[in-house]
Amino acid sequence: MHIVAEVYNRIRPLSHGITFVFILSIYPLYAQPDKQILLVGTFHFNNPGLDAVKTNTFDINSPVAQKDIESMCNQFTSFKPDKIFVEWPLEEQAKLDTLYQIYLAEKYEKYISQLYSKPSQLNFYRNNEIFRVAFKVAKKAGLRQVLAFDFTRTSFPFDSAFSAMKKANQTRLLGLIDNDFKMMAETVNQKMETMRIPDILIDLNKPENLRMDKAWYIKRMNRAGALSQYAGAFLTAEWYRRNLYMYSIIQKQVTDSDHRIMVLAGSGHAAMLKEFVELDGLMNLVDVETILKR
Repeated sequence: MHIVAEVYNRIRPLSHGITFVFILSIYPLYAQPDKQILLVGTFHFNNPGLDAVKTNTFDINSPVAQKDIESMCNQFTSFKPDKIFVEWPLEEQAKLDTLYQIYLAEKYEKYISQLYSKPSQLNFYRNNEIFRVAFKVAKKAGLRQVLAFDFTRTSFPFDSAFSAMKKANQTRLLGLIDNDFKMMAETVNQKMETMRIPDILIDLNKPENLRMDKAWYIKRMNRAGALSQYAGAFLTAEWYRRNLYMYSIIQKQVTDSDHRIMVLAGSGHAAMLKEFVELDGLMNLVDVETILKR
């Protein structure tokens, strides 16, 4: 409410009759949102194993998974997105544009097979959700471009945070985090083994799961380190900074003519972005389950 207090302080000398209630009545300063945003938090289809929580790989090339992906893409297309944002570095938009144009020309598989020889690279460009879902939906929706919105120029010093915890003798906190990782891995692996892709996405995007994902950084990592040492708070701040920058990229590219926005990103990002969308107040969140249960 600092901004309201500042407005009040500036206006008060001009008119003693104006009341704080009036100031509150004109805040927020924006009209009711007329845009919709479909925020799809996902697991990474190619699973490079870079996350702190190590999970099994989901076989997205099975016949059942392929059928589910096609159906899911049709459902996302029914949302009629005007723009689609994906977890791809903003500075590499030109490369994403090239890949999408090759995809539209139906030469994508041949192109990546010739360009990438390492199995890990080929796995990424063949299986990542950007190419399996976002490109397919964008093509079906008749979009000329898929937009990058990731910001990667931040640090994420897990090792420093854990070293700080050990140095500060935070054995209980270390034990809680270790237990968290084990429970998360077991839960995710169990879902991978028993649930189909649409059901996994619905589960990942449940409000309680997004809230738990976001809260973990405050409940656990923000406490890391001695009283005057802030390795954990720094890591948490960097996570917030990355996601704030990502949302800034979305804000700057949504125009007055855009009415429906789709965002596809890891569920950890979705948890953060959901709060920013709500605070921004310019777009109404569309529930993933509402779309996938049509």
